[in-house]
Amino acid sequence: ADMKVLLSMPVSVPPLDEQRWIAGILDRAARIARLRAQAADRLRAFAPALFVKMFGDPEENPKGWPIARLQDVATVLAGDPAPQEPRAFAARGPLFVRMQDVGRGHVNPTLSVSKDHLDPGWLSENRLRLFPKGSILIPKSGASVNLNHRAMLATEAHVVSHLAVLIPDRSRIFPDYLFWWSVHYDPRKKVQTTSLPSLKIATLKEADVPVPPPNKQRNFVKFLNWIDRMNHSTKKASKCASNLTESLMGHLLGDST
Repeated sequence: ADMKVLLSMPVSVPPLDEQRWIAGILDRAARIARLRAQAADRLRAFAPALFVKMFGDPEENPKGWPIARLQDVATVLAGDPAPQEPRAFAARGPLFVRMQDVGRGHVNPTLSVSKDHLDPGWLSENRLRLFPKGSILIPKSGASVNLNHRAMLATEAHVVSHLAVLIPDRSRIFPDYLFWWSVHYDPRKKVQTTSLPSLKIATLKEADVPVPPPNKQRNFVKFLNWIDRMNHSTKKASKCASNLTESLMGHLLGDST
């Protein structure tokens, strides 16, 4: 930058009282944004803690819930190999979920965005399984196995073969309950360690899943819905604060030109 030009630019200097008023508004907006971030962190930690509070550690099952094998309460599959043809992908179309999409949120119970989308025309010529909303994604190969990334689809999507997909049997188990069980399921003791960690679908199918009564699972889902509403409220407050800051700064910058 040309410092002479920069230092010669006119600057709007309102009276000190008005500056204090503006600074107070900006400070309150920044405080709301900080509180929203803190609330979001606490809400993220609340769901797994609530799961353990209501149902106990699923590996120890201290409350003595009936145990089922995972394959008895969910269909356990792998996704499909990623298409290699460039024309398979488009700017818009059905989601194609990859490992990085799951890892981006670490633990994401509402995955609805992916980097890649499949071209509907290409899909009409090729068969890829479309997994339903509520399907749970668990990395089964690569470093992500040891990072315990988890996601649950909030919309229908196609899924890459490096991910295991659990489709809950809704007559026996609630998808939200099974998702948070999966968060507490640690496959690291069961993976094959070669050049890269690998979790076999057959091993996953044999995992023990405590199955509380439906009313207990339903109450858990009600609490999760409350958490979601609280998170939405904090996001809304944060957005209002951000909009106020932008509007005020835009007004000030507009006055200085």
